[in-house]
Amino acid sequence: MEICDVNRFYGHANIIKQYCTYPENEPIPMAIQHGYNRFYKLKHDHFDESLFDYWVYTPRIKENAINSYDISPSSIHILGSPFLYLIDEISYSPLNFNESKGTIAFPAHSIPDNQIVGTYDYYAEQLKSLPSEFHPITVCLHYHDINLGHHHAFYQRGFAVITCGNYSPLQNNYLHNFIHFCKSHKFITSNSYSSACVYGMYLGLKFFVYGEEPEYNPQTKKEKSGLTPEEVEEYRSLKERFNINYLENIISSNHQQKFAAEELGEKYKHSREELYSYLMNIRSQRPYIDRIKPLFFQISQSLIEQQKAAPPMQPLQLKQISSLELLEEAIDYSQTIDWQVSLRDITLVNISSVDVERCLLALYLSSLKIDFEKIVFFTSEEIQPSLLNLFDNLTVIKIPQINSTIDYSYFIIKELHKYIDTSYCLITQNDGFVINPELWSKQFLEYDYIAAPWPKQVPLFDREKQLVELLDMSKNRVGNGGFSLRSKKMLEVCALLDFENIETSSKSEDLLICHYFYDWFREQGIKFAPLEVATKFSFEQPIEEDSDFSWKNTFGFHGKVHLLAIFSELHERFAKASNYDEQTIHKLEINLKLSKTNLIIFPDWSLNEEELGFQLMELIEGITTHVQSDQITLLIDINGTSEESVDLFLQAIAMNLMMEQEMDITEKINISLVQNLTKKQWKLLLPRLNARILLKNENQQVIMRPEIQKISHYSLEELINQKIIR
Repeated sequence: MEICDVNRFYGHANIIKQYCTYPENEPIPMAIQHGYNRFYKLKHDHFDESLFDYWVYTPRIKENAINSYDISPSSIHILGSPFLYLIDEISYSPLNFNESKGTIAFPAHSIPDNQIVGTYDYYAEQLKSLPSEFHPITVCLHYHDINLGHHHAFYQRGFAVITCGNYSPLQNNYLHNFIHFCKSHKFITSNSYSSACVYGMYLGLKFFVYGEEPEYNPQTKKEKSGLTPEEVEEYRSLKERFNINYLENIISSNHQQKFAAEELGEKYKHSREELYSYLMNIRSQRPYIDRIKPLFFQISQSLIEQQKAAPPMQPLQLKQISSLELLEEAIDYSQTIDWQVSLRDITLVNISSVDVERCLLALYLSSLKIDFEKIVFFTSEEIQPSLLNLFDNLTVIKIPQINSTIDYSYFIIKELHKYIDTSYCLITQNDGFVINPELWSKQFLEYDYIAAPWPKQVPLFDREKQLVELLDMSKNRVGNGGFSLRSKKMLEVCALLDFENIETSSKSEDLLICHYFYDWFREQGIKFAPLEVATKFSFEQPIEEDSDFSWKNTFGFHGKVHLLAIFSELHERFAKASNYDEQTIHKLEINLKLSKTNLIIFPDWSLNEEELGFQLMELIEGITTHVQSDQITLLIDINGTSEESVDLFLQAIAMNLMMEQEMDITEKINISLVQNLTKKQWKLLLPRLNARILLKNENQQVIMRPEIQKISHYSLEELINQKIIR
């Protein structure tokens, strides 16, 4: 248990107790310094424990406390940072700098009382603009900022977003997760100067300050004003010292590690035995702790749940969007679509024996705004009829079960060509599909193979995640097969390979085609897309040449790491489309002159004019003579003819009624012509329609549509007699 609240932060007390086997049921008799701050003043941040001594990292912090507050020097103990004891406890060994890659960013964070003003969008854009050598970028956010929704700015730009504690900063393995995340990265950055920066430097990452510091609420500004002019100048100097422009010199030295060791008080760190004796000695001098322990027992018990460890890489999104949820949203969204790209010489393909729902989702999302000649799903699994009914042109072909990457590659290389009779096929996977259909380009069809580009070097790992080979991709950078466009010619040439007897470090089909046998495919006349075209087609991972390269500006993508951000993006797109409903119905009300009562008819315009004219004149006369005809709109579907022809037809009917009945229908009834409404427009219009009036001759092709079948239908006499027209 703990009595000092601050000792629970980031698992500090747990770290110390495990390190020196201090009794679990005994509170540590000092308030441990919360985190790193060069200008730390004890009461500045949670340190106001009159019953306890204080544990600080360095003499500088002790001096600041003595000068700023009425605290006895004898009650301030310099023992180094708990982070140092954790490093010793887990026997940490950093990766070689050249083996690590990318940057982990720790944005300045909010706390409940001091929230950042505005959003993180500008900072996220600054990170995105970093040179390619700093990519890929992972953003680690404080859980409080995730609760505030600040993570969306980074998701939307394709960054991986993580947190060291996904529900509380009290989690016992908070700093364990920090070390886990940092270990694989080369650089660490922040738009502020904080504990994470110094911890990262101590671990061997190269730190640089980057981006503008955020604005906080007034309370934080007041706290900052407590710095002396000398400290303000020193803070400015520190930021300049770690500026990105000086990073080249920093990389070639271990200056940062020495700096971090000094700031964290490495020279004041005790051995296990020394620390145990030190703590027990202080504890023996504080007998009053025994009397107050019962008062804090219930508080400690109530916080146990918050202190439980969470595994590294815990999913962070506040709303998990499942494949089926997104599919339902996509189905609704499909009703708003009024354009499609025609790709009638391409077959859309997916091949899998696992994750069938997400594979079908990939096919559905890819075909939302694209009219493919065929959609083919190769699988060994049974599929629910409800999922099959989503597609008008889906073909399911049963194949032997795909149990491994080799099985999948064999099918692609040796079998796929047998089933494709279009000039091209577009291969998708459960984590690779069309994301921006409007970015399709005819230029893609100039090549036999186009896919997401690879970086200049690609590491190969075995099942134990051990590095097997580092591939030099300088000869050909294109590319990843998970989302790729291939010509029929390419498929037929693939089938010539003796797949079973190939001996390469990997038998992944895309590496066979684009790397190991690249020259051979070129000799067979296969044309691979160049890098500059591939960057428009698909995104899988950052490349050295283009810091702006992301799935935001490519036709498609591939990679599980992007699914979280892409599902979130699609969810927002679909939600945004649904927000257009009010605008759409308002436009329909104006354009169709909707009234209190709205009736619709679907004439068969293939009838001769005399027969059709008699039916419509009789109908219009009946409506016009109704006592409330001025509150009625008659909608006339004109599919099968032209607006000009119908206008002339209605003018003739109006003239006849004027001459024969002395009836001016233009003053008695609203008539609107309906043609080419989208599914979404029909969906919004249906609730406003009171009835469909039955005609002797109707356009059968139109009235059989599902949306039309939903409209209640009556003869004109039934409408009047049942008072549906009031």
